[in-house]
Amino acid sequence: MPPPPVLTSLLPRDEYRPPAQFVRVHIYAIQGVASRAKSGAVQQGKPAIADILNEALRASATGYRHLIAQGLRPQQPRILHGPQPQELWAWYEAHKQRAARNTVPYVVKKTGRVTQRRQDVRVPTVLAEVMSYPGPPDDRDAKYVEWRALCVARLRRIYGDMLVSVIEHTDEAHGHLHALVAHPDGSPVRALHPGHSAADRSKAEGGAPKEQQASYRAGLKEFQSDFYSLVGFPAGLARLSAKPKARVSYQQAQANRQAEREYADRVAALLKREKQFEEEQAQFTAMLLARAQEIEAEGQNMMQRAFQRAAEKVEAQNAKRAAELNAEAERLASWQARLDETEALHRREKDGFAALTEHVRVRLRDADRRYALLLEAISVAVDLQTYQHILGAAEGVSASLKSSVLGKL
Repeated sequence: MPPPPVLTSLLPRDEYRPPAQFVRVHIYAIQGVASRAKSGAVQQGKPAIADILNEALRASATGYRHLIAQGLRPQQPRILHGPQPQELWAWYEAHKQRAARNTVPYVVKKTGRVTQRRQDVRVPTVLAEVMSYPGPPDDRDAKYVEWRALCVARLRRIYGDMLVSVIEHTDEAHGHLHALVAHPDGSPVRALHPGHSAADRSKAEGGAPKEQQASYRAGLKEFQSDFYSLVGFPAGLARLSAKPKARVSYQQAQANRQAEREYADRVAALLKREKQFEEEQAQFTAMLLARAQEIEAEGQNMMQRAFQRAAEKVEAQNAKRAAELNAEAERLASWQARLDETEALHRREKDGFAALTEHVRVRLRDADRRYALLLEAISVAVDLQTYQHILGAAEGVSASLKSSVLGKL
């Protein structure tokens, strides 16, 4: 026996959970029902039975346009139970005729009288189930094969002769089955729907609209639990998803997937653009660094050239100043040589003057000696006249000698 479904919901969120089961059930009529927006525009409402067959059998473009939107290629479906595609369309035509012959009770509001009316084409006469596997439809996957067999066995067990067809799709990411159920006489199938039947029972018992809605949800939960007991648990699937998603229609789910793909494409484009921007930024930064290095090198070269010119200018000025200093030194040396020469000349003149002075002094001493000898001779002279004559001659000689000496000086 499988554990109660409620226990699976008590597992800690951070523990490993197997993939969750997926099954949904709807009822469809011969004529689809369009819905209107608040603005009054007609929107796609509930599809007709023919639309469901188109999608299940991939019979026309309307049945696989959602694949085209996903970039997938439609493939021929597999028939696991019931007639082949062409025979299934024949069954549908016969089903419409049988449904048209049916009558349903109708109560006249004014009189309360019960009458019979033809069954409306908008009354659902086909129940459809969709069961999806959390993985690709691969016959080599033993778990998928087991899940598929469990699904078919459950359908046959529950619906018996009412099970019209079971179709397998292998052209999408997840393998899934479509099951069609109908009464042999084409009568309504509302009572077969677990949610609607529970809501109708609540209404018959006098339940308020909120109670009917609660019964509808409870019936579908019981439907999910039964599926879990017969398929989900034996196939190793979880009853509840770790992150349950809000329930939406098939069309809305397709629109959501398309929006997710577009969002993923935009994110990929943004990431690509961001990467491209980073590459361009890196290239621009490298270019700036290279240019900065060039400018720095040019600046260094300019500084070197400026320093070189300044050094050359200083060197030229120094050379000029050195030449001037050398010329000045040469002039000073010339002046010094002239001074030395003049000083030497002065020394020579001084030495010559000293020698001359000494010579004059010697001559004067000699003259004085001779003069003394002359005077001594005069004193010995014979007579005074002779003495006077001699004295006059001596004075003349002395005056002549002095004049000669002074002339030389």
